[in-house]
Amino acid sequence: MRHQSKACCILLAAALALSSCKNGESQAGKGMQQPKKDTVAWAAPQKYAHMRPLVERSLQEVNRLLPDSCKTSEVKVVEGAAPDYAGSWTVFYTPYPSPTIVLGSSFLSDSALAKLVIFHEQSHAFFDFSAPQEAKSRMERLFLQAMGSKKPSASQDIALEKEHPIFPLFDESSYCKGKSPQLGHPYDGASELFASASAVLRFFPSEFLSRLRRLEQEDKSASKTAKEIARAVLEIWKGSNVLSLPELE
Repeated sequence: MRHQSKACCILLAAALALSSCKNGESQAGKGMQQPKKDTVAWAAPQKYAHMRPLVERSLQEVNRLLPDSCKTSEVKVVEGAAPDYAGSWTVFYTPYPSPTIVLGSSFLSDSALAKLVIFHEQSHAFFDFSAPQEAKSRMERLFLQAMGSKKPSASQDIALEKEHPIFPLFDESSYCKGKSPQLGHPYDGASELFASASAVLRFFPSEFLSRLRRLEQEDKSASKTAKEIARAVLEIWKGSNVLSLPELE
């Protein structure tokens, strides 16, 4: 759930952070004690203080599954069109130099929406730093399979996504109409597909299954791929007590 103008910077940050996480783990293996990140720094105007407990609970649910050096340690709330960010709808995870979620203040107007976007961003961290490489490779293969020759791109991404047989099933925006212009963009890579699919399966399981059944009547090949994606996501979360959907397992 990252604004397109930040994509390149965030990809670079993720690469740097991956190295940082690995270095942190190797140092820990040599006997160097890593700091415990059980608390999260909160950088926000006072009027949003009442949302801090909800945000922290949402963060800790996935933080407990991450290496210490990769746990989200700070949340920054941005109001309006801050010059350094994309605007009031901005939300993204920047893991370098310390794992931080930058959250547009508009997301804090709705507690359900706040939990959704926090979980999406934490899902990126879980996929990038905790998922087995074999599982990541499987998600990449499924992403390419879903993408086919219909990958949305540039300014036409939202319009094209609506015509795609699979991606709308895993886009939070299609389940939260009227709340945000664009919550997810699962067509932008395996990590984005995993994060958006995780959020959809967690917060909208019944509607997802209903849509999947409809797709099965319209396009059996697409529904098969969509089902494989959902099962791959559930397999990565298996054993975490965070996400499950017995109907697909």
